[in-house]
Amino acid sequence: MSMENINELCAIHDGLLQGHGDVGPFASAAQMYETIDSIQHGDAPWNHLKASVPHDLDKETPSWKKKEYDIWYRDPDTVLKLMLQNSDFEGKFDYAPYVEVGMGGEREWSDVMSGNYAWRQSLSPQSQIYTDDPSTAGAMYCPIICGTDKTTVSVATGHVEYHPDYISIGNLHNNVRRAHRNGVVPFVFFPIPKNDRKDDKDGDFRAFKKQLFHQTLSAVFQSIQPAMTSPVVRQCPDSHFRRVIYDFAAFIGDYPEQVVLAGIVQGWCAKCTALPDNLDAVPHALSLHTFHDDTVKLWDEYGIDHKIVYQPFTSDFPRADIYAMLSPDLLHQVIKGEYLEIKEGKAKAASIMDDIDRRIAAAPAFPGLRRFPEGRCFKQWTGDDSKALMKHNEFYEYDYVINIFYTPTCGLQNACKMT
Repeated sequence: MSMENINELCAIHDGLLQGHGDVGPFASAAQMYETIDSIQHGDAPWNHLKASVPHDLDKETPSWKKKEYDIWYRDPDTVLKLMLQNSDFEGKFDYAPYVEVGMGGEREWSDVMSGNYAWRQSLSPQSQIYTDDPSTAGAMYCPIICGTDKTTVSVATGHVEYHPDYISIGNLHNNVRRAHRNGVVPFVFFPIPKNDRKDDKDGDFRAFKKQLFHQTLSAVFQSIQPAMTSPVVRQCPDSHFRRVIYDFAAFIGDYPEQVVLAGIVQGWCAKCTALPDNLDAVPHALSLHTFHDDTVKLWDEYGIDHKIVYQPFTSDFPRADIYAMLSPDLLHQVIKGEYLEIKEGKAKAASIMDDIDRRIAAAPAFPGLRRFPEGRCFKQWTGDDSKALMKHNEFYEYDYVINIFYTPTCGLQNACKMT
């Protein structure tokens, strides 16, 4: 409902109550929203930032440089505090990293806190957290997981684009994050700069969008920066209070967003410096780019685009390494056919996907099997779409999957290297 309609309802309500010597609870929409925002209980409120405009712009400056961009966000410190004190997570929450060993004596990995990263960061004698400040000994390690996915909402909105970022913590068990129980919470809506069509291929405009993305993350996460070096006291799901120290652990995104996050050239690996045409070469860590200022060398030998961002947003936070944090989005990078492009090449991959589409579209009606009359070529995927499509994949892509994943030069290995 618009603010004008709310103001009209408030006026009507006041008119009805005047005969009884009373007035309505709200005089205007602004007062109603102010009252709602002042409520201390419930979810973290949404806050607003504006990206400022430089004052030294001339008349020839492109329109996109003169605009102010709105950033809507929830304070991550408040979001994480509410997540930690949620009693629904008791019994499904790890308070310390651990090593799980199976019946055969082999190590097993499941939840985040069973992984090597959490163990090294908090319990290893070489832990940088403890090395930087011995007073952090005994604090509960809380790894932060972020994920972003630009999406288009077409129902009743006219194809409006949104670019949300989600936050979670590694202490939660994986099944909790998948169960829609507030284990994963949206906390940022990135601004999406618009431009004239003539600017679509403007390198400066593309670089601006990516720099704005990093600056947004850096600004929003400032509230938790102190808690990354000095523990803060937080209530946990078991109602006990513990000293907690935050740490960036993972950032999940599909490959185009990994390009933006890592500040790399399209087509290069986001985690190492292996050449795109020789992924089996011995790579170096991408963080080595901080030692080079030759922009041509950065582009040609390391796949780094200095115009995107010389240092990613993680350079503003302790121990954070975006190249170690980046994690693949399995839906986009494996399930949706990326392995075909890696193994077969784009031209042949398109032919294979067309053949798979024809098989899926020709599937007869059958109980429990959803039909895809146009194949799998639709722009906006949902979790339900991918699950329904996987039932088709078991039958119609069988020979292709055998070809890709069970040959001596395994496509999955290449897919892993790309991510």
